[in-house]
Amino acid sequence: SGWTDVTQQLREASQGMKIGTMIHGPEFSLYEAMSALELMDPKMDPGMKSKDGKEIDIDSPDPPTDLSRRDMLAVMDRLFSCFVAWCQGHTLCY
Repeated sequence: SGWTDVTQQLREASQGMKIGTMIHGPEFSLYEAMSALELMDPKMDPGMKSKDGKEIDIDSPDPPTDLSRRDMLAVMDRLFSCFVAWCQGHTLCY
């Protein structure tokens, strides 16, 4: 089937490991692994919950229409800051 069971090798290798260490390939990047997320999945996407912990309703895409100019600029500033951070390789978490 093309698959090889390495369960026993991993168990043997883990016997000499200390807590907090892990087995990984040479190309593994912890930073990239921690930065990976699945958009729109409430378990993986930190943007799917509001500040009070409630899930955001993505089925109502209508933005608020009663924002003041100051609030609108604050939203635009935050979005631009997040975009720049993302372009620099940071996660989309806030």
